[in-house]
Amino acid sequence: MRVTELYPEGVHHVVLNMREKDKREIYATQWSDEPTMFATEVCRYGTFAFLGHAEDGEPVVCAGAVPRWDGVWVLWMFATDRFEEVAMSAHRFAKKVFFPALDATGWHRLEAHSIHTHDIAHRWLEKLGAYKESEATKYGKGGETFFVYCWTKEPVTTQSQ
Repeated sequence: MRVTELYPEGVHHVVLNMREKDKREIYATQWSDEPTMFATEVCRYGTFAFLGHAEDGEPVVCAGAVPRWDGVWVLWMFATDRFEEVAMSAHRFAKKVFFPALDATGWHRLEAHSIHTHDIAHRWLEKLGAYKESEATKYGKGGETFFVYCWTKEPVTTQSQ
């Protein structure tokens, strides 16, 4: 898998070709179901984001993390039906590059919200070390239940005691 920063054409490609389970999950928590609007928003997510490409160069996965406040980040990901081709590489990239880069921020909580029907996402989050913390009933705009997965560790304080 070749990894790049997010770029508009690549993000739009993944959004327009998103897996059905990802579409249901994503659009349940967006104001609009309009793909171009969502892709434009994703491009604004900041520096902790990447685009993964298949062997032939086609963009197949967008993922990243957005800070909520100091020490707390929300992780996100969506992909095309070709994700299986890069799944192992994406997992290695997450473990060897992405999470270590996040560690440098001093996080004490990472969380991901996943619609209750997205079993593929739940398994991958657990393989990455997340645990299902809770259920958020009626969380989606259509009343869908979401699971909150998270990683936690003790906060690092830089203040003198």
